[in-house]
Amino acid sequence: MEETIKLMSDDPIVATLRFQPYRSTVQRGVTPFTPAENEPQTKEISTPGVPN
Repeated sequence: MEETIKLMSDDPIVATLRFQPYRSTVQRGVTPFTPAENEPQTKEISTPGVPN
């Protein structure tokens, strides 16, 4: 059985990782999506850096 490793943000090993939390410098956010009953119930979302 494998042993679970608990990794904390202040562990020294974390500082050695080349971790980038975002692939894009565009700030992400949330916009409410509450269409009315007679409006389309879908929404097209464009993602930076991903070809359509």
